[in-house]
Amino acid sequence: MFKLTSLLLVALVASKLAIAEGNISFSNAQAAISYTKTNCIDQPNGIEQEKLLFTFTNKTNKNITISFERKAVYEKNGRAIPTSSDHSGYTIQLLPNQVISGTCETKDNRLVLFSKQLNLVASQLQSFDISNVKIEF
Repeated sequence: MFKLTSLLLVALVASKLAIAEGNISFSNAQAAISYTKTNCIDQPNGIEQEKLLFTFTNKTNKNITISFERKAVYEKNGRAIPTSSDHSGYTIQLLPNQVISGTCETKDNRLVLFSKQLNLVASQLQSFDISNVKIEF
């Protein structure tokens, strides 16, 4: 239920983001979403992957809820393969001034996006969009 004292901010981040190190995906006075590309090596299981690890930052002294959509496009054999829109909506709650970041061990899809296998020929992330970012106090 929407409280009268709640403030809802909507920001559209419509352009596709280039995949590079330490990019800011969204930022305003209340919150920030950034990501870093990293190699995640699980030697005991023989898994070598490149992943995007997301960081969510609450810049306020209030609890906030961030909701957003994220759509990824993968490439395999020269063909673009968009992800299903069924799993594109995400919500994350942050305490005042809290920062939450994904790691290679993180299983939470809000914090991690698979980019590519490093030790196998398979599909790889071509681009992704973060859009419809909403911040609720």
